[in-house]
Parts: sequence; C-alpha cells; structure tokens
Amino acid sequence: MLRGPRLRRPLQALVVLAVAVVATACTSSRTTPSSTLAEPLPSLTTASYASPTLERIAERGRLRVGVKFDVPLFGYQDPVTKDLSGFDIEIARGIAAELFPDDPQSQRRIDFVEALSRNRENLLITDSVDLIVSTYTINDARKQLVDFAGPYYIAGQDILARKTDVDSGKIRGVSDVNGLRICSVTGSTSLANLRAAAPGADTSITKDKYSECFEALRRRQVDAMTTDDVILLGLAQNFPEFAIAGNPFRTEPYGIGVRKGDAAMRDRINEILQNMFENGQWAEAFRKTVGTTGALVPIHPELEID
Repeated sequence: MLRGPRLRRPLQALVVLAVAVVATACTSSRTTPSSTLAEPLPSLTTASYASPTLERIAERGRLRVGVKFDVPLFGYQDPVTKDLSGFDIEIARGIAAELFPDDPQSQRRIDFVEALSRNRENLLITDSVDLIVSTYTINDARKQLVDFAGPYYIAGQDILARKTDVDSGKIRGVSDVNGLRICSVTGSTSLANLRAAAPGADTSITKDKYSECFEALRRRQVDAMTTDDVILLGLAQNFPEFAIAGNPFRTEPYGIGVRKGDAAMRDRINEILQNMFENGQWAEAFRKTVGTTGALVPIHPELEID
C-alpha cells in the first residue's frame, strides 16, 4: 500500500442528506451522461464542509466533471461506444464513490463534460461543472481564477517527433526545436513553456485538441509537437513511426480544479485523494490505464495543503 502524508486539516462531521435526482445543468460543452437512474437512493452520505458545491451535488444527486475526450490513457472517448477511459476518468470515479458511498454503482452518478484546455476555467466559473480532472497543470496564473486540490500526478513536458528525427539526433530535446514548426494546444501551459524554452521555434500552428496536433504531425504540417510526456505516450502508442525525445524540460503537477473560493470543496477532494493514495486505489487506477504501456506505478505526489 502506498503511504503519504496525512492531511493536517481536521475533518468535520458527516451529515446525511436526502437527494432527489434532477436534470444535469446545461452547458455549451459536450456532455456524456451516465445511465439514467430509475429511482433515487433513499439517502446519500457526503461530507459537509459548508461547501455550496457539495450541497448542490447532494441536491442534484449527480457529479459533473470536466475531462478530456481525446487524450488516450488519461481521458479518451471511444468514437464508437462513446465510453470514456483513462487515469483522469478513474480518479473521477474514485471521487464519486466517496461522495455517494451508499450507491454501489456510483459511477452512474457522474456526468462527464468535455473540457478543452482553453475553456477549463470558464466551465468552473459558469457553474457548468463541479470539478475539472483534465490533465490540468497547477500554476500561479490559474490559481487567480480557480482553486486546486492535489496534485495527484506529476508529468514531464517533452517533445514528440518522427522516430527518424529522434534516432538520428536531430531532435533530442527542446533545445533542438528552434527553427522548427512545433504544435501545441491553445490555452495550455505546454505552449507557454515551449515559447520560453525555445523562442526560435515556430509556434504559429496551434490546435484546440492534442489529437489535432498529432494529426498535423502525421500530415507533416509540423515537425514535432509538445505537451506532457504521458499524453504524448498515449497519442503515439499505436504509431511506431513516432518517438518521444525522452528529455523532459518541465515538470507539470496535475491538480483537480474547483470553483474559486470554495476551500471546503478543495479540502474534501484532497481528503478523497489522500484516501485513494493510502488504500491503493490511486495505484490501481494508474496500473489499469497508463500502466498498460509498461510504465511503472510512480510514487504518488504530496498534496498541497494550506
């Protein structure tokens, strides 16, 4: 069992709230609702930290989570079945299991909403989702708009290019991409990091989705793309003609976004993450998703507790 530092914030009492299942709040982003519940459970148990978000989740009987739909291993929607899979999806399901412990099929109570990198903050600000679990890097600029629980994973930013360019030594890391066309995603920290690390790179081609960047690379519209190494691994796992440079130049701590000022919601999610670290659920979520590539389960990060 993985062990981690205990949360220092004292836990408040649990309360039992009666819940009527209501319709999911509308949003301009694509939503994948879980199976409709025939009847609400007689009662649900949730932690009360005087959080308006937790109160609305309890009243609604559903949890709305913003995730990626196009990132294999983390948040990916099958184009045929529309099923979602990935590490972020498993983290969201673990959160739902603790928020709705009386429901043995708590994942039915999640509505997944597609969260593009450029609109994640807006989804929280407009109350279109309750949480963002979407390869969401914690940084100071974003903390001005949202609060974060976590981190729950630490990634490293790298370069994905054609294998011939990597093997020949043409692209060994970020210092080699000056003068080349490099794609990244609009609104991502990866784009800002690249421009700082390789100011001579041509970053005029940006996309809304990582899958679109990868398609531009496959079509030779760009020479390489950059984002977090585990995202690149997922995109390229079925395409042996591409390779990761293997020289990360930034670390990216993934956090769970919550509405700004709702410290109680942040504390509750941190408590759930700590439980997942300690009971092995976090490691199992990694093993069944990212671990299918052969990646070993890492040591979980330490939570940032105010």
